[in-house]
Amino acid sequence: MDSTGASTTLIWAKTKLTPARSLRLTSKSPTRMTIPRLELRAALLAARLLQHVVKEIGVPPERCHTWSDSRIVFYWLKSQGPTGNSLVDD
Repeated sequence: MDSTGASTTLIWAKTKLTPARSLRLTSKSPTRMTIPRLELRAALLAARLLQHVVKEIGVPPERCHTWSDSRIVFYWLKSQGPTGNSLVDD
């Protein structure tokens, strides 16, 4: 606890690796997984983990926070999904 009376606790941390083949275009997969799309998937994973923590530990959702440094993900979440912007897709 600091001088303001606030405290933080890390409850859960998770990491995933992406296979290199998902980042390349192939004849079998005409679309590729871009870095922004991977970050959006990470935000989805964080939301699912947060739901689990709220359910299992009983912490009120308004007291829980997740973080991301991706401005694209913040924009997509505010705009209800990926926009199909070619600059992001390239």
